[in-house]
Amino acid sequence: RQQLQVEDRIAADDNRLQQAADEKQPILLFIHGTASSTLGSYGSLREGNDEGCWDNLTRDFAGHVYGFEHRTFSESPLENALQLARTLPKGANISLITHSRGGLVGDLLCIGEITDDMISRYQRKPVLDRYGQESDENRRLREAVAQQEREQLKELRNLLESKQFTIRRYMRVA
Repeated sequence: RQQLQVEDRIAADDNRLQQAADEKQPILLFIHGTASSTLGSYGSLREGNDEGCWDNLTRDFAGHVYGFEHRTFSESPLENALQLARTLPKGANISLITHSRGGLVGDLLCIGEITDDMISRYQRKPVLDRYGQESDENRRLREAVAQQEREQLKELRNLLESKQFTIRRYMRVA
């Protein structure tokens, strides 16, 4: 497995993450943007011109600094947030730093409440042709995708309720 310069990659079987959550130790989590990686988005922080920048940023995390590597073209931010919520241990005490599209993933982790009403009203915007019409095929596809996403929102809500993460700090960049 490739070592990332930030410290480590989030892995479902990471005992250190579970230990940090059990001991209520703070975790710093980087979430990269579109077509990037943790190293691509944040690697220069470690080699930056500001002396001590990395040390100042990570000092309070006792080695619990992670990057969430996720697909940005073939998966939606909702799918990414589900993957991350499944992976993080219950009771994790997290500070997030997100870049660009990674902020959408972070937003979903920080959402205060996902109600049944919100889920039932969730829909996707129609894609109209040049005459302002939506084909029956596009409508059926849009509705099927929206139904799948409503199910994912229910799963995310249930995960967030059961995992009870604490988001200490959240910083969005760009």
